[in-house]
Amino acid sequence: MLNTLTKIFRGNILFTTIIVFACSALFRLTYINYIEFKADEAINLYLASQPVFGNPLPPGGTVSSIGILNPPLFTYLLFPLTLISLDPRFATFVIALANSLAIAFLFFWGLWSFSKGKW
Repeated sequence: MLNTLTKIFRGNILFTTIIVFACSALFRLTYINYIEFKADEAINLYLASQPVFGNPLPPGGTVSSIGILNPPLFTYLLFPLTLISLDPRFATFVIALANSLAIAFLFFWGLWSFSKGKW
């Protein structure tokens, strides 16, 4: 049986990548209702939602533990999501989906780059 599974996985990079994506998505996209939503996440979502309420986007992100402003990149990336929904579960779902896609892409790229035609 192990030999059969090895032939299936070695014979099809795309199938293996889909299995990796499904496993990573299973652990990231299930139980979205139980996400950890504390002060950092709330501040980021609040800052990203400011243009929805007629205010400009902030020039900085959240305040770090030593008192300086973090760069606003994450706030700017969250802004399009707040145009669709202000629900933190939606933003978490989209971020988790992007993480799962990144894992699958990196896995596929690694197999393709380092296999040298052995697959």
